[in-house]
Amino acid sequence: YRPRHTLAPRRAATAIGVTHTAASVGIGSCQTFSVCRSRPCSHGGGPSSNAEDNCNIHVTYVVRDGSEVHVKGREGQNLLELAHEHGVDLEGACECSIACSTCHVYVNDEYYDLIPEPCEDEEDMLDMAFALRDTSRLGCCIELTSELDGITVRALMSVS
Repeated sequence: YRPRHTLAPRRAATAIGVTHTAASVGIGSCQTFSVCRSRPCSHGGGPSSNAEDNCNIHVTYVVRDGSEVHVKGREGQNLLELAHEHGVDLEGACECSIACSTCHVYVNDEYYDLIPEPCEDEEDMLDMAFALRDTSRLGCCIELTSELDGITVRALMSVS
């Protein structure tokens, strides 16, 4: 996890869709955040009739036992809801309200700088998270874009 003052400049958060503003949901200074909105992708026998349901962004989760789970998501979906949709063990105690760090993941280096900077609320939660790394983020705050096709994230390893 990189402290705020050492964050490398990144593209503006316009690469993701703004779901709500801080004023509309009362979450302090965070300008954008993800809301879990379970809407599973269509995995039936034919193409989806709804363009929004096209799952064309490949995501790999490295789970606690070290195995990889390969899934497909759609643009605008966050990594936490995608994990839950596919049965990947990634906790989300606060239901995407950026009030905990249970969906803490490590993002692979090549994709880390493609993700918009964390908002202040996400940084605050990461400051309290266990086992921070330079590439730590909250899964609920990473919304999929076409640029993130192929991203790999590692779930926080179990502590014995």
